[in-house]
Amino acid sequence: MSTIRFKFGDNRTFLIDAAGILQVSMVKYSHNSNEVINMKNLLVVVDYQKDFVDGALGFPGAEALDQAIAARISQYRACGDEVVFTLDTHHGDYVITQEGKKLPVVHCIEGSEGHKLYGKTAEARLPGDKVFTKNTFGSSQLFEYLYRLPAFGK
Repeated sequence: MSTIRFKFGDNRTFLIDAAGILQVSMVKYSHNSNEVINMKNLLVVVDYQKDFVDGALGFPGAEALDQAIAARISQYRACGDEVVFTLDTHHGDYVITQEGKKLPVVHCIEGSEGHKLYGKTAEARLPGDKVFTKNTFGSSQLFEYLYRLPAFGK
């Protein structure tokens, strides 16, 4: 598993482990040493939507991830950690967008069945959970949210 490290000037470090779902550990170090003075975890469930599992861009075996993702969500909640979701989100004009011209497969159209989260993962989402819709691969809203988290009050 690879780890990506983001360090901010306010002595916070975000450690992101990429393993199918995004696990973010926000670590605050003391100013004078590498001693961890607080840590909070955040689970980011990335685009586990019907169109990517059994829809337009689905693939054999994608549904097998559902139980593991739902279990990880439960684990994070049991520890009092936060869970957020991203949703790939397109509109009726998808085929004329830059992505649509390169990937001419209509998918994740807002309001469609394929736009919804899949299976037990969908059931695990709570009404108060943050959901970041995005029409491209990255989410500036998610990054901004991570940056602004008053993360260390667990």
